[in-house]
Amino acid sequence: MGRFTNKFTEEQEKAILSLYVTHIGEDIFFVKDTLPPEQWATLGAAYSRTHEPFQERLLKAIEQEDIDVSVIDGLLKNKQTLSNKKLAENAANFIKKWAQEYGHNSIKELGMVRFCAENIPDLTVTRIAMNPLTHMQVKSSRYMDWKNILSKIESNLDIKSSKYGEEIFNSIKGISEGYNEVTELSANHILNSRLNENFASSTFPIKLPFSIGWSAMHLYQFSGETEKMLKKFQNFSRTTVFDSTRYLLTPAMPTSMAVSIDTRALEDVITDLLSSPMLEDQRVGEELLAKGKHVEPILLGEKCHAKKSNYVVETRKELEGLAKNIFSPEGKNNYRVCCIPKNVNMFSDLQIASSIIFNHSNHSFIHIYNELRKNPKQADEIIKTVFKHREKHDPVKKEMNHGGLMMELLMDYGGYRDVHRHRRGTKSLQKLTMEHGFETPELIEVAFLKEKYDKLMRSPKETFEMVKKDNPYLAQLVVPFGYKSRSLLSWGIAQWIYFVELRSKETGNMSYREIAWDVEKILKKKVPKIAGNINVDKTKYPADLINMPDARKWYNKEIRKKDS
Repeated sequence: MGRFTNKFTEEQEKAILSLYVTHIGEDIFFVKDTLPPEQWATLGAAYSRTHEPFQERLLKAIEQEDIDVSVIDGLLKNKQTLSNKKLAENAANFIKKWAQEYGHNSIKELGMVRFCAENIPDLTVTRIAMNPLTHMQVKSSRYMDWKNILSKIESNLDIKSSKYGEEIFNSIKGISEGYNEVTELSANHILNSRLNENFASSTFPIKLPFSIGWSAMHLYQFSGETEKMLKKFQNFSRTTVFDSTRYLLTPAMPTSMAVSIDTRALEDVITDLLSSPMLEDQRVGEELLAKGKHVEPILLGEKCHAKKSNYVVETRKELEGLAKNIFSPEGKNNYRVCCIPKNVNMFSDLQIASSIIFNHSNHSFIHIYNELRKNPKQADEIIKTVFKHREKHDPVKKEMNHGGLMMELLMDYGGYRDVHRHRRGTKSLQKLTMEHGFETPELIEVAFLKEKYDKLMRSPKETFEMVKKDNPYLAQLVVPFGYKSRSLLSWGIAQWIYFVELRSKETGNMSYREIAWDVEKILKKKVPKIAGNINVDKTKYPADLINMPDARKWYNKEIRKKDS
């Protein structure tokens, strides 16, 4: 009947959605308070396992309940409102007086809002995620198939408006087709591996005909139960490989996020987006500001501080100019985690200056710090630049919060996307580049796909270098997830412990599991008595073991136990 459901007409669907969201059928919208927190959390978290839009999932959830359609018809006819006019007027007067006339911005921190942004570039999601007050759920690249993304990449404003648009799109198209091919080949390897055949044979009462090879199975007819089991294995073999083949995705891919955030932090997020050199960032910022006024017309009204910031734009330009001119070349680094050493004078002008300039270069923090120590006038220039264009409502750069137990990561961007979800501290990420090389997942080697994988990973190099000369921000869109990038993290001990315990779990991606193991080694040196109480999981499984619920239990019992 409707666009998404069989129970309601399209008109009824719109009426239902009007109770819960601000902009029906659009990719960016705010969620009204009529949706209970637990339902919001459930539907928002579902992004990590589905490509379905939020509004579609909401309607399908409502469809399953016993709802009287006549209530919806009444809503259509009467145009009922759920807001209390008098309360709204009192709230508006209070906010105008204290938040606007007297500038009490702390009031905005109690104004919590919720929004969804769908089909926006992954790189834009990363920009939003860098704000430590952004509470979010993002569509997963680890558990989902991304084979149908090219059609939406075509609408990317940055690509469409670039003189290199055709080259960028063709580069992404080539590696996306490679993603599909490598995914299929990896899945076939898992399905036909002796390891998984042994698991199936010892676990299921039905004998599966692996010996004939998956490619030939369509030539045979099997009984209902065998066919069902084969289908199950086929599905799991495919989902198992996404954790490895996602290294062939690019940050141009459109993804989705659900966000809870207070109004003051939202102002900062919108300002950052509007001040970005990327058109897609600006578009999302403009929509968030315009649509946010539907839920907070006063706080996000004419006197809110969300705007394109001259401070952000001019400071970025000048810092990038300084970064190009003051640093000498640096040799290759092979570390995964580098703990900033004791000889760095924490919370000094020199350390803060180094932290500020870090994400405007591709150098390691130690190299930057040592260069500025030799040239203190350059450090002074960086600090001067940070305050030069600052106006009344411009917050100081968040990079000035770096200090204490600082660690620098050199890891693949795909793995970093899971690290940046940790909010309790300060993070800085350098622009994505191809100069640090790329990671190769173990499954790619086990499945004998390394030569093909290497060729695909190197295929965007020419396009990247060409675009980078003109626009290094735009060039990031062709860099596959598998390439390594630098990030700087300043977290307290408790947050580092939480990171190690969560990201070392056996179900995690090996990229960030190895980072977690390295962090634990550092904590053992820094705080040995505390580190001795950290729960670290270092259990490893074969890269091609099928990711079925009982497969690891079987491996521990039948293989690991016998080997020990």
